[in-house]
Amino acid sequence: MASSKLIDAVRTYSKELVAELEKSGLFTNSSDIGDLREEAVERFLRPLLPSRFGLAKERSSPLMAANPLSLT
Repeated sequence: MASSKLIDAVRTYSKELVAELEKSGLFTNSSDIGDLREEAVERFLRPLLPSRFGLAKERSSPLMAANPLSLT
């Protein structure tokens, strides 16, 4: 039962994510495109992740680059 709610949520949020990623194509500056896509993916993942998980914004170390999800 809970897994079907999760699947429904992923479907709903994934449609929103696809729409936001398509909007980012309206920009020409690659930094702006990257920022918009990063924010869109974060908005997609945040409601689906347990609160104990954080999302790293910077990849300042090889560990963070390999493991973008971190426990908070």
